[in-house]
Amino acid sequence: MFAVNRYYVGDISKKSLYVLLTVVMFSCLIAAVPQIARAADEVCEIIETGIQYADLGDALGEAQDKQTIRLLDNITYNNGISIVGKTITFDVQTFSLNIVNPLGHGLEVGNSGALLLDDKAGGKLNVSSTLTMGYGVRAYSGATVTVSQASGGWQGIHATGASLVSVKGDAIASDTYAGNAGVYASGATVIVNGITEGSAYGVQAMGAAIVTAGSVKGGIYGVHAGSNAKVSVTGHVNASGGDGVYATGATVDIIGSVLAPNGYGVYCAKEAAITVTADNGAGSYAIQAKHGVAAWESGAVTINGNIIASASAVSASNSDTLTVNGHITGGYDNQNTGYCVVGGGGQVIINGHIKTGGNAVFASKATMMINGDIEACGMGVSATEDAVISIEGNITVQDDGTWAIGLMAVEADADITGDIIVSASSDCDSLYGLACVMGGTINMLGHINVILPEPFSADNGIAGIFCVGGVLEITGDISVTGRAAIGAFMNDDCQATLNGVIEAGIYINLNGTEYTKNDITIPSTKAGYCTYSDGGATVWVSDESVYSAIIGAVLYHNSKTPAKIELYDSEDNLFTFTATNDKGAFTLAVPAGIYSKLVVSKAGYLKYTLINITVTENIDLGIIDFLHMAGDINGDGVVNAEDLTCLLSEFNKTPSQFKAADIDGSGIVNAVDLTYLLAGFNKIDIIEIYSH
Repeated sequence: MFAVNRYYVGDISKKSLYVLLTVVMFSCLIAAVPQIARAADEVCEIIETGIQYADLGDALGEAQDKQTIRLLDNITYNNGISIVGKTITFDVQTFSLNIVNPLGHGLEVGNSGALLLDDKAGGKLNVSSTLTMGYGVRAYSGATVTVSQASGGWQGIHATGASLVSVKGDAIASDTYAGNAGVYASGATVIVNGITEGSAYGVQAMGAAIVTAGSVKGGIYGVHAGSNAKVSVTGHVNASGGDGVYATGATVDIIGSVLAPNGYGVYCAKEAAITVTADNGAGSYAIQAKHGVAAWESGAVTINGNIIASASAVSASNSDTLTVNGHITGGYDNQNTGYCVVGGGGQVIINGHIKTGGNAVFASKATMMINGDIEACGMGVSATEDAVISIEGNITVQDDGTWAIGLMAVEADADITGDIIVSASSDCDSLYGLACVMGGTINMLGHINVILPEPFSADNGIAGIFCVGGVLEITGDISVTGRAAIGAFMNDDCQATLNGVIEAGIYINLNGTEYTKNDITIPSTKAGYCTYSDGGATVWVSDESVYSAIIGAVLYHNSKTPAKIELYDSEDNLFTFTATNDKGAFTLAVPAGIYSKLVVSKAGYLKYTLINITVTENIDLGIIDFLHMAGDINGDGVVNAEDLTCLLSEFNKTPSQFKAADIDGSGIVNAVDLTYLLAGFNKIDIIEIYSH
């Protein structure tokens, strides 16, 4: 007889029962989850038919228009894929599809065909061609393509004929074949979210192409755009061998920096438009290159950030407008005759300082505005051939062993708000604060200071101002040290009006004849001035002995730019003007008489007007408080919502259109400026009657 053991439920331990029940329930849950049944060797399937395939090529051969191939495993496909006139979607799930073609293009889509990518589960579709002349992706005739990565021996992406290509990662041209490009687009749209790189071109766009890329790297050109193309880069552009951005008849927008150590950071020609905006904070460089920026043939360039160059930093010839909202550093050294900033036609605007070890600025047939200081070695500013130049800042020049000139105008016009300081460390041929030649015109609000070393052996060529056939007007003082130094050196038929004091070893030299302060020509040919004339050259110097002084000080928020003081005669014509010094103080030397008004103004502030002024002796106006008059950005005489709008349009950046929005002169429009504006809100220009 066999012994039979029977186990009843009551004989099983509770722990063992729990384990058994858990196993049964988990098995039921597993069975309830839908699973894709897959044979051992199958790597993909067509969803619409449910047929699985061991080879991707077989699935591609069977797939019809608007069908989806779903991956069941990782696939490396050592062949090219061609989709013509139909739409195929790849559902990569969590897998990777790597298309690698050593003999041709990785992926070709054309004739309105499309390759669509479903990668929401995290999978990848990477395309590459290792052939020297191969494309990673070729899209033509209205194709639509989306891939994760694209790499080709010659071009990562080659898109033409109204096609649309999207790359979620990088687009790379891997070979060193001449003319290769990370992206080539002609009449097509290409979007690359990652890096675009090629040994020749990072991006090459033409024929009304639209290209949007992340960072761009090129062995010769970073971005090369023409024929109405539009290129946007939301990262840095690096061109190791040539130009960072080259555009002719195209539009390029870079939000990032451009690095081109052996070429131009930006080269803009033939009605192209290029904008570069540094994205890594105020004071960071937008361009670092051998040559910073060049604009030619009606090209327009805007650089929002600093430029660092080892040769020319800015060069414009017959350009539309070239604007730099930042500082410029570098340029040629003092052994080179080139200039850091060159304007050869068109308009050049520099909203920042210029600092170079060589010559700083050259303008010919151009309009140039520099809102910042200039530091140079040799020549500060040279303007010629009908150039018009405006400088709101100081010019500081050290000699280069041959000369040091603050500003020279030859058949050109110049206006300067700040001071000119020229100095020599050793003997040199020429030292001039200002030189005005052949019909040039210079108006200056600041002072001129020419400093010589001791001892200094040169006997000539040293002067605060040098004028041959030009016209000068200087509000500030002229100071020239040295035994042979000349305050005003005038040749031929020229005129100078000097409203300040001359301190020099030789007061004035007219066509070789020296004049002391007491060698006055009588009668004076200009009221309120001492006249010095030889019948050709004439200098008028304010006569302090018959003048009274109107003095005062303007109190305003910290700013490097002075306030302007204007005095009008009894007929309401401008009689004279001056500017506050670095402490806000001012002095006007005027003859006795009746004056209609004195106007104090400063960009970004309301005006203060004092009317009905009778001068019989010195007048001390005391402190004119501008601290609560800030905020008139548009200069219409009232602080209101329009000014607030102007300020907010420049907020958190270096102002370009509304420079007066930078009330405190910090270089950035921020909350401090906003606070000053709000303190003056709803206030208007102040007009008071003078009371002795």
